[in-house]
Amino acid sequence: MAIRSAVLLGAKQVVVIDHVPERLAMAQAAGAVTINFKEDSVIDRLRDLTQGKGPENASTRSAWNRMRRAPLTAFTTA
Repeated sequence: MAIRSAVLLGAKQVVVIDHVPERLAMAQAAGAVTINFKEDSVIDRLRDLTQGKGPENASTRSAWNRMRRAPLTAFTTA
């Protein structure tokens, strides 16, 4: 839902950072670029995706307190 909301609000690119394959697949299906933080350098990928500028906005969506899983973080860049 956060991904679709970001796109509807004008984000040109939404990047989701996680490590759970099922959540990454859902994010990709919703139109996000995904980064698996256990396999890739998040900083390097964000630099590549934003031509070195970094994300303009960030929004964290997490069930950490309830589920004790790694957070799902969506970065949006214009």
